[in-house]
Amino acid sequence: RYHAFMLSSSFQPREFCPPKRLSNKHLQTISGVFLRNDPDCRYVTDVFDIELALRKGNKLLSSISQEPDIFGLFWDDRQRVETPDGDFFHVDWKYHSGSAGGSSGKGGLVVIVHGLQSNSNSSLSVDLGKAYHNQGLDVACINFRGCSGTPNDGLRAYHLGFTDDLLQFLSMLSSSEAKPPPIFLSGFSLGANVVLKALGELGSSAYREYNIYGAAVSGAPFDNERNIHFVQKAGFNKIAYNDSLLKSMKNTALRQLERFEESKEAKLLSYDDIAKATEISAFENAVIAPLFGFRNNVDYYRKTSCINFLDNIQVPTLIINAADDPFFDPTFFPFEKGCDSTTGKKNQSPIKLIRTEHGGHLGFMFHQVQKEETDLLDVSFMPAELARFVKHIFDRRFYLERADSIWQYARINNQRYFGE
Repeated sequence: RYHAFMLSSSFQPREFCPPKRLSNKHLQTISGVFLRNDPDCRYVTDVFDIELALRKGNKLLSSISQEPDIFGLFWDDRQRVETPDGDFFHVDWKYHSGSAGGSSGKGGLVVIVHGLQSNSNSSLSVDLGKAYHNQGLDVACINFRGCSGTPNDGLRAYHLGFTDDLLQFLSMLSSSEAKPPPIFLSGFSLGANVVLKALGELGSSAYREYNIYGAAVSGAPFDNERNIHFVQKAGFNKIAYNDSLLKSMKNTALRQLERFEESKEAKLLSYDDIAKATEISAFENAVIAPLFGFRNNVDYYRKTSCINFLDNIQVPTLIINAADDPFFDPTFFPFEKGCDSTTGKKNQSPIKLIRTEHGGHLGFMFHQVQKEETDLLDVSFMPAELARFVKHIFDRRFYLERADSIWQYARINNQRYFGE
């Protein structure tokens, strides 16, 4: 843990600097979905760029009903993984190694976990894939059940704390004949929560059993009991965020309920309760809680929010959030959990916490490029920062390996000494 703490502490983040006129939290959030692939909106360098980006941003805010920017054929291969409960999920691969069967083992592998109602072809998933690929790493993006374009084979899909499929995939990698390469986890929003919860559940076994060297996430919810009141707050938030997400969630749930109306799980659900839900919390009460064994949505938040799992994370981890994220409680941020805080230094926390002033929810668009930032080209600011951290750890992985070798040596000698 000490070496993980030192590696995270040594990472020097860049400052996110959007022009004031392009820093609005809703503009940042929505442009991150619809304009991330637009080179005029990822970065700006002069007054002309700012004016052009401002015109595009204003046009976007006046009509947010357009379809999200979808990149298309970025991934090299798709893998179907059968689950123990008779369902499946898809994993999409991008190979820097050129291997069609997975990572070559010479470089690292980044496993991406997407957000709520997203998938591997979302603009942010692909931008993250590009950022890690640019650093010489293989990338695998897990599509949650029902999110890959193919309906899953059951009513249970995924939720804020659903780590089952991620852990199954990691187990597959670690149990293969060839030793897995250094593995890094990455995720955004709901996927960030899943990654952080999984790392907390695994503790030191993340490295020793699964070869996980670190993680980099953004838009981590921390405490959804606090946040739910903001994402479904009356006004713009409810219309732009709650209603759009809820519509997609309800359509998927009702379609699956019609497909599996004779199943055992269907008896736990009410079609009318799902159809009448006008807030995400009501949907969670109607679908998530009964299907996954929670008493209600509050019980669900308390048992799955990643804030409760941070203390047991043992590998270098970067979390980038924005203070103006419209999805989250702006008065809450766990600074004390980070390696740069007094408490974090005392506890040797391996978590690097970054909270920018602007950025919205997963936006981080219209960054004003500084002279020294020559590597910011075809990916946006936040994915580039996450990839920089992963490369920072990957290039210094020897320190983690040496620390573990010393630990293993001491453990073996203690066993010999005490006759265990």
